[in-house]
Amino acid sequence: MTAAWLIVESLLLLILFAVSLFVPGWIIIRRFRWSNIEKIPTAIALSLLIIYLLAELIYLAHLPWSICYLITLVFCLFGYAIRTDLLAFWRNGAIRYLLASYGLLLTMTFSFLAITRHYSGGGWGGDFLEHFERVQYFFSNYPPEHKLIEVYYFPARPPLMNLITAFFLSQIEVSYQLFQVAFCALNTLVYFACIYLMSLFYRLKKGHYLLVAIFLSFNPAFQENSIYAWTKLFAAFFLLMMLSNYLRATEKNDLRRMLLAAVFGATALLAHYSAGPYLVFFALHYLCIWFKRQNKIKEPLLVALAGGSLLASWFVWSVLVYGSKMTFAANSSMTEFKKQSFTDYWEIFSSNLYNTFIPHPFVKLPLNAEYLFVQISEYGYWRDYFFMIYQTCFPWSLGIVSAFVGSFLFFKALKNISWSKRLFWISFIVFNVILGIAVIGTGGDFGAAQICLLPITLAGIALVAVRFLTLNKYFRYLLVVGLCFDLTAGVVLQFRMQQHFPLLYLAGSYPVVPIFGGLLGLSTLSSAALITESKVRLLGHALAPYAPIFWLSAILVSLLFIFKLSQAAAAGKFVYYSRLTLFSCFALILVVVGFLVCLSDFRLEYELEDMAAYQKKYPRTQVAATLKSLMAALPDHPENAKLYYLLGVNSYRLNDFGNAVKYLNEALLLNPADNRARFVLGFIFIVMKMPGDAFPVQIADLVNYNPGNTAYLEHYAQVLNERGYVNTAATVRSKLNKLNKVEQ
Repeated sequence: MTAAWLIVESLLLLILFAVSLFVPGWIIIRRFRWSNIEKIPTAIALSLLIIYLLAELIYLAHLPWSICYLITLVFCLFGYAIRTDLLAFWRNGAIRYLLASYGLLLTMTFSFLAITRHYSGGGWGGDFLEHFERVQYFFSNYPPEHKLIEVYYFPARPPLMNLITAFFLSQIEVSYQLFQVAFCALNTLVYFACIYLMSLFYRLKKGHYLLVAIFLSFNPAFQENSIYAWTKLFAAFFLLMMLSNYLRATEKNDLRRMLLAAVFGATALLAHYSAGPYLVFFALHYLCIWFKRQNKIKEPLLVALAGGSLLASWFVWSVLVYGSKMTFAANSSMTEFKKQSFTDYWEIFSSNLYNTFIPHPFVKLPLNAEYLFVQISEYGYWRDYFFMIYQTCFPWSLGIVSAFVGSFLFFKALKNISWSKRLFWISFIVFNVILGIAVIGTGGDFGAAQICLLPITLAGIALVAVRFLTLNKYFRYLLVVGLCFDLTAGVVLQFRMQQHFPLLYLAGSYPVVPIFGGLLGLSTLSSAALITESKVRLLGHALAPYAPIFWLSAILVSLLFIFKLSQAAAAGKFVYYSRLTLFSCFALILVVVGFLVCLSDFRLEYELEDMAAYQKKYPRTQVAATLKSLMAALPDHPENAKLYYLLGVNSYRLNDFGNAVKYLNEALLLNPADNRARFVLGFIFIVMKMPGDAFPVQIADLVNYNPGNTAYLEHYAQVLNERGYVNTAATVRSKLNKLNKVEQ
């Protein structure tokens, strides 16, 4: 697929989104006497739900996916039928400003997506490929025992976002690049939910729409979770919709809004199980206020029926196909809980809770956590350093300065509301923070804000944006500077690092491992290796020739945003047309310098053309020192086998065969089934001209640990032939022929 055609397909996909993600829901609520700010996100949420149910019906009824064309045509006919409403929308200046603000947010986010060639940061990895396999699941006939990315059974995660994506991709093309576009577009819809939530408490003007877009665009947690191909931010959209409708329902005794709250809560759980703690909170709170409700019998029955029916659309099917045990216990948290004693669990919970609030710079990290930061590239080091603050710590996920301002504004707002509302908000945050961390089955040396606390983070960002103009002038200035820092350290630097992708280094003619000249951390290497092995092609690969254009787009939108924000900060009100001020010039310079600093890493030459250039740029002693400190930090745990493998390959590519053998043997001790390590080790034996009896041992191990994987034997025989070991190659091919006969 050419880059130009991919851009055309991406635009077609976005047009499909524009038609399908508004019209169906609007048909349902167009007669409701609500404000437009309430109607727009509600119509979007209901449209998404309708598409999910239709896509599930197509899959369960074994209908051809081509029927999606017909469904989209029906949506278009509905759109034509309500053209009067749509024209009225377009004539509304406030709505146009809202959509323009979202368009700028989407432009900046998509610009970063278009330069992303791999996903990395801290220890993240794997989910971006798993969710694509989940989309492919609906187009394939996988057996129930099939494991996604060879780790998870299908019921481990709910299917909402994957089914919706399948609906759209079936009409264009099922490719990883369009999958990225679809997931990114769905994740950014949380912007409308933030606007809706804030409209419940403050009278919003047009300028507030742009302010929320600016604060979200400059926030590292939002940008990374929008572009990373997973479903937490999409679940946060429905949770914020649930919160908004629940608050309206309790305030006005509105049965219709309460039903919507239940539906959106169930939908959030179908997007990601991290919504579970919030549903528990709302259920308990509803029990506490039930005696005040007008319809004490009818309402709870309808709420339970609406939410329960929607959840049944997934859980009943999963139980029938996979059984109750796999349905409810395949989730990663549940599998970890089963392994733990209460003492182990309490230690994990307390550690996660502490690390979520206290960023790693203020904590002495154990050696087994230091490996996330060990690397030659200073840019990669600082990327991981700030990544593990913005993504895993609360309230720092709001931003370095926004964390303080958001906390101040929250406690200030509590003084101006009734005691019952004050109790609600305090209990909402405390309960969901504690339970959101308690449901995490694994411990770590960093926080866990990225799992269950995203809805609170997003609500906090929206609060700071909407109340920005009410702050003291110098606080506004400080906040603008803080946003510039967040943009540089948490957004631009992150995506500059994700733009790099390594060349392949060949062992013989077999691509063994991707190479990073700058050694941008082991999570980067692991992610790149996974992309290479899975043979997926990310959007940043296909659009690489246009990368300067996308960088320019991101820079221009950022400059526009910071100009408007700095003007508002200086004037104390939102200024639509004005001249440059001294502070605006200062803020613009900060943004430009931030981009230039992050982009100046081109001098490191990550993607060197050959091994000679690599060894000249990074002498063996420098790399060996890094690998030595990395080796000392790794504990003996099976999960670290792949890290030892990468250490071994990095030593091998520097012709340091002694350490390469040492590290690869360590990988095999931790994970004897690691065929990659065994293959590279066998190749090193060839290069080192080890005794001939070493070859049959390696061959036997390859066969014993994975008899069905004949690809390694094929490559092994090819390498032996290239090196002149004709007799040994014949032995390998003989074994290979026997295996092939057995399979037949």
